[in-house]
Amino acid sequence: MIEIKFAGINEVKEICHRLNVEYTEGLKVYAAVEAGNPLGGCGFYIDGKQGTLAFTYMNEAGLEPIEDGLLRASLSYMFENGVETAISKGNISEKMLRRLGFREKDGVYVLDLLHSFLTAGCPSENS
Repeated sequence: MIEIKFAGINEVKEICHRLNVEYTEGLKVYAAVEAGNPLGGCGFYIDGKQGTLAFTYMNEAGLEPIEDGLLRASLSYMFENGVETAISKGNISEKMLRRLGFREKDGVYVLDLLHSFLTAGCPSENS
């Protein structure tokens, strides 16, 4: 069974090391694991009313549904912690961002969490 869990600080630092990403204070990560084996993760930050998706990583191709779940868990965590707007500065595909309701604004993908899938159901990819 695949489990999506909030990574502890040691796991976050290990993930950063594996991805050759510098750990920065405040980085939060949801990780997907199966039988103790990491499948992927989503890193994000919260700064007041804004959240930033920093990166996703998947250990193999074809795990888009798991990546989707990691992103939704991260966005839900942001929402539950008072974030109103999320932006993506990571390596997340445009198709995935649009599926989640992000829209491009001045070259940055932005999601209004107060009027998103978290509060109104899943938006259409074509909307």
